[in-house]
Amino acid sequence: MFFPKEFKSGVSGIDLETLWKNGKRGILCDIDNTLCRDEQFYIEPQSAEFIRRAKELGFKICLMSNNGKSRVEPVASELSLPYNAKSGKPKAAAYLNSLKKIDVPLENAVMVGDQLFTDILGANLIGLYSILVKPIDKKEILQIRLKRPFEKIILFFYKITH
Repeated sequence: MFFPKEFKSGVSGIDLETLWKNGKRGILCDIDNTLCRDEQFYIEPQSAEFIRRAKELGFKICLMSNNGKSRVEPVASELSLPYNAKSGKPKAAAYLNSLKKIDVPLENAVMVGDQLFTDILGANLIGLYSILVKPIDKKEILQIRLKRPFEKIILFFYKITH
C-alpha cells in the first residue's frame, strides 16, 4: 500500500517513453518538492524539461496540490497546465477529480510525487500507478518533516525488496 511502483531520484529519472509504450497517457503531478522547492513559485530546470518532454510525447498533465489556489495557480500558469488546488490527497476524490480535468482513465495514468503518505498512498489505494521521487530540497514545513522518519522506514523495506 505504501510502496510506489517506481522510485526515482527526481522527475528527470522517469522513463516517459516506457510509460507511453505501456499505455500511460496521463500524469498527475505534485508540485512542492516534486517540481519545485516548497513555497518557490518557479519551476526547477529539470522539472520544466520533464514537463516539456511529457507534453511532446503526448501526455496530458494535471498538477495536484493540497495547497491553495494562490500557491498552485502561478506554477500551473507557468507550465500552461490544469490544476487541482486544495485537492485533498490522499482521498480518492482528489485523484479522480484530477483525472477528469485531463480526461484520462485511471488505468492509463500515473501519479508522481515526493510523499508516501499523501501522493503515493492515495494513488495506490485507488489503483493508480505511482512514482515516488526524492524531494528536491530538505527544507520543508514542519508537518512534512515530522512524517519523513516514518517514510525512511518504509523506504528501507522497499529498497531491500526491489
